[in-house]
Amino acid sequence: MTIPDHDVRVLRRLATRIAELAAAPANQERGGMWSRLTDLDTSVRPMLLTHLWPLAWSQVLPDGTSLRCTDPRARSYEREMRQRIWTAETLNDDTVIEPTVRYPHCVSIDRYGGIGADKVYASDDHPKTGAAIFVPEIREKSDLDRLGDPTITVDWDRRERCRAEAEGIFCGILDVVPEGIYFAAKVIDEWVELRGMEQFFYDMVEDPVWTHEALQRMADNIHARFLTCEGLGVWGPWEPSDPLGSSGLRFNPEVPSYAELRQRGRMRLDESWGFTCAEALTVVSPKMHDEFAFRYDRQLMSLFRHVNVGCCEVLSDRIDLVSSIPNARRITVSEWADLARAAEAIGTDYVYGYKPSGVPFITDPWSPEMIQDEIRTVLERSAGCVVEIILNIGGTLGDTPSWQLEQWNDIAMREILAFEATRG
Repeated sequence: MTIPDHDVRVLRRLATRIAELAAAPANQERGGMWSRLTDLDTSVRPMLLTHLWPLAWSQVLPDGTSLRCTDPRARSYEREMRQRIWTAETLNDDTVIEPTVRYPHCVSIDRYGGIGADKVYASDDHPKTGAAIFVPEIREKSDLDRLGDPTITVDWDRRERCRAEAEGIFCGILDVVPEGIYFAAKVIDEWVELRGMEQFFYDMVEDPVWTHEALQRMADNIHARFLTCEGLGVWGPWEPSDPLGSSGLRFNPEVPSYAELRQRGRMRLDESWGFTCAEALTVVSPKMHDEFAFRYDRQLMSLFRHVNVGCCEVLSDRIDLVSSIPNARRITVSEWADLARAAEAIGTDYVYGYKPSGVPFITDPWSPEMIQDEIRTVLERSAGCVVEIILNIGGTLGDTPSWQLEQWNDIAMREILAFEATRG
């Protein structure tokens, strides 16, 4: 079915605006700043980025009031472009816009050979983003034998049709690139989904030998997925402007541009960013974290050029163990971490990746002072480090999300620039 002419006109108008934003000198300068930041250039000011997940986006730009297209495929393109434009035009952060548009990857992944963890959500208002309880599949130790090899399938004919359709719509305005397949190495967090959180904690103490057997199988499974995606030529994304999970942008002197990748048609693992975390282990000792997580991270992360370590877990008391991952480049400093201790351990050897609190967005009344105090404290305690501040909103933004996001970014950027002025 052909996308209607009306929808094509809407998409081409949006594409033209993206091309204009991408060509702006300030936008291109920000790309260079991100590259210097991840190259550990201490002269770069702290970089700021806001990353919204689906529920937050549905509150900021509801489909019912923001989309004009009628065709489902066109609406998918429109939604993504409107989000990029809104971010660039509205938020005072360091977003970078590249003159690209992505067509669907047309890839399906069966991670474990037919088994998977079921989820029971606290509510059904917005699946895949709300609070949930996992229903374990690996209940008995003998169930480990059910953990199969991953299967990754590409619908090449559909993929080519999607590429041709996108070229027909956006030709002459934006560069068409494939949507990449990307995932983090979450050995622990994936295993917890299959085994259950409480049972996993018992297993580490009561049967560590079997637990390591299970975790090695998980690591081998994830390793196979990485290599298969690379071999099929579907690993991505190609654009360094795409956020690295919950971290900052991917720009780096050793990471190729999307234009280079368009020429050769695929991206290698060893020229891309890896991402690993073990959020379930934030409550265990550093020694146990090393035994049950970092030992597998060291295996998997060797595939990549540079690596981000951490998401929501507290790592400030185990930075020395993170450094056992030779190509670690970014380390997450969560809102619950010891900020000063993290800064002392990280120094200028890694990017200090602070993840601000989302509490201000559910605080009544709205408190700009809370935001100002948090950002000011982080900047003071991380002085001398190479810093990125990444606001991740994985849940709700409340009833009036847009103006709160705008004000949060304005306050944070004002604090960053004031801090930079004191550095001379």
